[in-house]
Amino acid sequence: MKTVSIALCTYNGERYIEEQLRSIFAQQTPVDEIVVSDDGSSDRTLQIVQRVAEQATGRNPEVRIHRGRRGITKNFEYAVEQCRGDVIFLCDQDDVWERDKVAQLTSALDSDPGALLAFSDATLIDARGARLGSTQYRAARLGHRELALFGRTGGLEILLSRSVVTGATVAFRRELLRWAIPFHPKWLHDEWLAIVAAMFGRVIALPAALTRYRQHSANQLGIGGVSGFEKLRDAISAPRLSSTATTRAEKLHALAILATAFRGEVAPDRRALLDDCLAFQMRREGVPRNGFPRLLAIAALGIRGAYASKEDGMRILAKDLIEAARRFPT
Repeated sequence: MKTVSIALCTYNGERYIEEQLRSIFAQQTPVDEIVVSDDGSSDRTLQIVQRVAEQATGRNPEVRIHRGRRGITKNFEYAVEQCRGDVIFLCDQDDVWERDKVAQLTSALDSDPGALLAFSDATLIDARGARLGSTQYRAARLGHRELALFGRTGGLEILLSRSVVTGATVAFRRELLRWAIPFHPKWLHDEWLAIVAAMFGRVIALPAALTRYRQHSANQLGIGGVSGFEKLRDAISAPRLSSTATTRAEKLHALAILATAFRGEVAPDRRALLDDCLAFQMRREGVPRNGFPRLLAIAALGIRGAYASKEDGMRILAKDLIEAARRFPT
């Protein structure tokens, strides 16, 4: 029987951590261990973790606490490296898990030997736990067509174009760490795990909302972390043509380096898809920065069909044209 680990990262989460832990202890399928990696909390977060663990009844998971100051991506990297289970769940400190979350995600992985990672939808809730009337899939534009594509191909086409996997909804096989460690600094931890899983295996998207994903003013994932609303905003938006932040081409280049290092383990069609998407992003990001030349270059790429062949390409083209028009001198 597969063992289950939870990689729970915390930072000043005293307000919500008890509710999150109790939802884990209440799972229909018990977990074997919870690895808590704290990023330098100055409040009562860790005292609450210890109290709740001591009060838990039934089949109690082992709870191990690690302290440090690592930042969001390195904190999750450290947490998953400490996990000993066959299946590892990522966990934020301020959400609530539905009682069948562990059962459904582990069952999905069991049903597909080629799947390295599974994720689900999430119900958006506010600071008090009230539903906000939307879900993570709706915010990330994951509809029936996209879910069907995950089912047919494992999701690589979608994940090369945009990041749609939220870490709080993820479970993955331990084997994934063979390729994914260390987490690449140009990617968020959940983006990296998902794209590497799709590159070397398959990613499963479950339609059920198995997490209540809390949105509030202080839901950082770590020191200098990314709020839930910011992550959703980034998932919704097409990659920008140019930015002071890491570009999509830079991210895909990092993935290409990894694929080259393990070239014998990447299917040729997946490598070809990666190379094609990387070339497309480099062409997009190589257009002039401002004015009519920029607009003309984007239109030329569109006419030549560069966008049409890509997942969600027409929406990206429309966004690029609008962005170019806004850059005309006033």
